[in-house]
Amino acid sequence: MDAEAERRKYTQMHEEGKFQQKEAEQGIQNRWGDDDKSEEKK
Repeated sequence: MDAEAERRKYTQMHEEGKFQQKEAEQGIQNRWGDDDKSEEKK
């Protein structure tokens, strides 16, 4: 594999990683937000 293809592959993996991290952070915030709401109802 040449250097250009290697760099393109790394960049794509990096972008996907950032996207997945953002998705995970939103999921955590949503989960904690739901927990806070359900605590108030009790």
